[in-house]
Amino acid sequence: MLNKAILKNAIMTIIPKVRPHPIA
Repeated sequence: MLNKAILKNAIMTIIPKVRPHPIA
């Protein structure tokens, strides 16, 4: 569950306005 949070944070931090696609 930790990697999911890290992944989501990384995605939202690296590409916040480039392509905020949901990672489920």
